[in-house]
Amino acid sequence: MFEKHCPSNSYPDTLFLTYVAKRRAEVAPFVGKDTDLCLISLKDGYVELSKELDALKNVYDNIIGKAERETAELKIPIQNIMIKAQDELKAKEKKYWEEKIRKWELSG
Repeated sequence: MFEKHCPSNSYPDTLFLTYVAKRRAEVAPFVGKDTDLCLISLKDGYVELSKELDALKNVYDNIIGKAERETAELKIPIQNIMIKAQDELKAKEKKYWEEKIRKWELSG
């Protein structure tokens, strides 16, 4: 669903998206890390893809590793955005209370 898979996807895309879905599901309770993968078709019958699992794991691990590195690089700009937002909020709060105090002093 996340990858918007559809029946017109190619076999390699389907194979990889199936593997990605399984790996993502491993964070759920009772989904283990062991994976069995096979291809079943009316024409060719049943083909176990145990050798292909290593290649899929390497590709997946490389993609996830790259994504984790890129995410880490984004943390600094995101932190800067948060600091700026907090500073703006503090300035607004200060202005609000200064105005309240000024009105209170004028009224009393």
